[in-house]
Amino acid sequence: MITRRLSGTWGIISFTGMTIVIVGVLVLLDLPPVIRWCGSLLAGVLLLLRIYSVIRGTAKRSQRFSAFEHNTLGQPVTEAFLPPIQYDLDLSSDESVVALHAPVLRVMSSLGSLFRGGTWSFLGKGKTTDAENGLVLTQKRLLFLMIGPETLRRYCSSSHAARLLDALPGDAFAKRLMLWQAGASDVHDALAGLVAEQNLEQVLQTHFSFSIPLTEIRSVGYSLERHTVQLHLAELSLRYCLKSAEELGSLVKELRDLGVKIE
Repeated sequence: MITRRLSGTWGIISFTGMTIVIVGVLVLLDLPPVIRWCGSLLAGVLLLLRIYSVIRGTAKRSQRFSAFEHNTLGQPVTEAFLPPIQYDLDLSSDESVVALHAPVLRVMSSLGSLFRGGTWSFLGKGKTTDAENGLVLTQKRLLFLMIGPETLRRYCSSSHAARLLDALPGDAFAKRLMLWQAGASDVHDALAGLVAEQNLEQVLQTHFSFSIPLTEIRSVGYSLERHTVQLHLAELSLRYCLKSAEELGSLVKELRDLGVKIE
């Protein structure tokens, strides 16, 4: 299994070898001293930046969530998970699960969303605002959460896709996208198992999540052809893709029954 630490070690070793080769070539070409010194200095600075990036990229996450690791060979990244929007909404004793839908995938809602959110990284530190892949509907909220590899292994014994993606090197966002494409049923089964075993308070404590109160949703638009639902909020709009028109239709009906305006 390729870990972030192993991928970072490989990156330092390979970059060190390249630095030695560059300096050796500069010496063998017998170039003027100023060129040799400047070239060597530049190669040394780049090596130090790579080492610094690896140190940051292999550090422990500040948030203890089950998640795929960004362990691209030579370029590990420690991701921090940020919700695209967050409302304060305490759990009430009469709040329960009405329905669940998984997997869901955030997609572009407008041209402006190209420049807002997403996943980005710099020198081994990354941030992502689109890690959610599961949706739980209650009488008061839409609860989005991230079903990671640990949850998949615990609640879905046949999750071959998750085990493979967890072991292989690669970009964490790309792994989540591949899980959407190749492990849809696994994500759904894992979410169902999680909700059956844990109450909402436990889910909020153990998984990356954010809530959108139903009262904050101005209206909901949807496209059965594209399997997308768009939540219109005061601050922004969020669009999600579901796996089938049937599941989308079910979600729209559930929201309508709870008093949410459907366009």
